[in-house]
Amino acid sequence: MGKRSFLFQLSVLTIIFSVLAIITGFVPVTAPYATFFWLSIGLYVLFSLVVHFFAKKAAASSNQLAFTNVTIGSMAAKLFVSIFLVVIYKKVAAPTDDFFVVPFLFVYLAYTIFETNFMIKLGRIDKRKSK
Repeated sequence: MGKRSFLFQLSVLTIIFSVLAIITGFVPVTAPYATFFWLSIGLYVLFSLVVHFFAKKAAASSNQLAFTNVTIGSMAAKLFVSIFLVVIYKKVAAPTDDFFVVPFLFVYLAYTIFETNFMIKLGRIDKRKSK
């Protein structure tokens, strides 16, 4: 996956979730969680950019395990950062219920699918280069 294609797809995904976050801010039931929704979007956009940078370098590396290491490392880091974010938000914002996790999970799932998709494409490029 080229840089331009990656950035385009990431932008489209981010625009979709930004519109959803704006709508969330106007719905009385979900309005208290709009800030957390925006925070989640920002975190995963940043995370996707960082992972893409390292995965692209690893795919071009002569070290055959570099790409696998980046893949596993990014999955573990994303999981720990996500748990940390939810715990910190719960302690700091003290939401009245656990509904704040629902928008977060949608963002997490969408960006994880996006990340998996571009990692698969980068992995295929890596295999083609090595043959």
